Amino acid sequence: MHRSIYSTILVTIIIFLVFFSSPLYAAHTIIITCKYFKEFRTHIGEVPVCFVISNESIIYDETYITSISHSNKTLTKDSKTKHFATLNKFYHFIPQGLADIFDKLQGLEIVHSKLKVVRLKDMQGHIHLEYLNLRGNDIECVDGDVFTNNFKLKFISLADNKIRRIDTKIFLNLLYIQQIYLNGNYCSSHKANSRQEVISMKESLKLNCAPLYSKSGVPMKCEQLVKLEMEKYDSRKLNQKFENEHKINSELKEQLEMQTI
Repeated sequence: MHRSIYSTILVTIIIFLVFFSSPLYAAHTIIITCKYFKEFRTHIGEVPVCFVISNESIIYDETYITSISHSNKTLTKDSKTKHFATLNKFYHFIPQGLADIFDKLQGLEIVHSKLKVVRLKDMQGHIHLEYLNLRGNDIECVDGDVFTNNFKLKFISLADNKIRRIDTKIFLNLLYIQQIYLNGNYCSSHKANSRQEVISMKESLKLNCAPLYSKSGVPMKCEQLVKLEMEKYDSRKLNQKFENEHKINSELKEQLEMQTI
């Protein structure tokens, strides 16, 4: 009997550990609501489109979309939708799980949001993607491996971001690229509207947007740079707080000294 009790307790502990250590539990999970159009004119033609109209949650790192709601349905898989678009939403990162739900997505737009970085893990599931528009965000650099699985891409816009660093290895996998917009960034004001212009852009980026390298000679990942910048920002805020407190304390001390005179 004791052995049976111990076995039951052991199984319960194992299930508890597996469940609570799973990525989905650790992540912030959300359901996105969108306005659905069966046919809508986009850069990839007249296709089914999902426009995000409701998302009260800020998309942080590891925010995971579990399902999508549209046309009075809640779906965990939507192979019909070919284009996903959101405007002025607080997407600090591209949400995880997007490629699992929209497994045939050809167009992706996250415009005028708060995107800080685009990573391989954000893009690798979108193997059918032809059109990518991330204009007007806060992206500061682009890793060389970010488009490893997106070889069908024909159009990319990273215009009006804050890009300082681009690893030109991104071009190794962009076999069908026809247009790239990088205008309005710190290190680039270029637009390329042909294959030849893309080649010319690549040479310019090598000079003006070279990535930072680690001591071992490997380009630093954008995620590392973003975290370093955030740490610097937090440090500056903390120093400013201490300076303000010191100033207030000094003023109070002066006032007390004046009162005792």
